Amino acid sequence: MTTGPAIHLTLLFGKREIMADVEYDVSDLELGANDAIRAILKGAKLGITKGAMAISKDAKLLAPVDTGRLRGSITYVVNASDDEVSAAIGTSVEYAAYNEFGTGRSGAGTNVQFGPEDTPVEHDTSRKGHIAQPYIRPAFYGNQEKVKELVSDSINEMLSKLSK
Repeated sequence: MTTGPAIHLTLLFGKREIMADVEYDVSDLELGANDAIRAILKGAKLGITKGAMAISKDAKLLAPVDTGRLRGSITYVVNASDDEVSAAIGTSVEYAAYNEFGTGRSGAGTNVQFGPEDTPVEHDTSRKGHIAQPYIRPAFYGNQEKVKELVSDSINEMLSKLSK
């Protein structure tokens, strides 16, 4: 619990919340609230960028490879505004979701949930289809703690630069 002015941060990847209501006590810093907010947002952007890089790297390692097109298309984008930083990781390859979730009867049998917010995907079980070969979800869930650390470390680094 903070003793003075605090800044609250909620970390989202896409629509998934991975860190909620983290408080940064800025009462010890000899700077204005606006400077602290800018430093926190700058640190959050840096940490989110590093986290998105880690998730996309792992997704590329986990992606099934035939031609390499899917693996090569995995990318991330970081968006920052005056009060929010977010990242999206994915691919524009049209068959990416079929690999992630599977299709037909085979896909229905392999629809693994990697996190509490994952909902099963409906499959057309009248066709055999192919099994799921998830790569985005395991990369995301496998890096949550790392992303939290990267964001926290980056914010603390930016705040320490201000207090010197």
